[in-house]
Amino acid sequence: ALLDHASGEIRVKALQVLQLQQGQMPLERIGHLLDDDDVLAVRVEALQALCVHGEEDAHQRLQAALASPSRSLRSAAVGCIAEYGDEQEQALVDESMVRALLVESAEDEPELMQVARLLARIYDPTRTWVKELVEELSASRYPGVVRQLIESLGEVGDEAHLPWLADRLD
Repeated sequence: ALLDHASGEIRVKALQVLQLQQGQMPLERIGHLLDDDDVLAVRVEALQALCVHGEEDAHQRLQAALASPSRSLRSAAVGCIAEYGDEQEQALVDESMVRALLVESAEDEPELMQVARLLARIYDPTRTWVKELVEELSASRYPGVVRQLIESLGEVGDEAHLPWLADRLD
């Protein structure tokens, strides 16, 4: 019943609890939550629950989700990798994928926040496109995206961003 709750927050919490459980899982019901149009976090947690408990290899499942024609499933995969992905899964995310998500999600604050969160996981200052991504996200009209970017940059600890971060503290 909690997986069908009207509140997205309740569905997210139920999925997080299921991820920690052992035994038989309602994988089909969880799979239906990948189509949840209401809350991106529900799709992220549903995908993670399937990665943890599904029969398919988690890496393959994420790779398939990233290649999906469905923007919502690709966004869920990015969110899942940002929150739970290991280095091998993070390596699935490349420049073309991130740029496509930025274009497709230009008007979707939660999806842009996922991209900003992902930045902390895939950050590599030697990649020019990552620096460009920081600049694009820092100019976002959505405060939540800029806040998430600040958190991500704080996590990576690259001193090159300290002046920009200091300016944002005012």
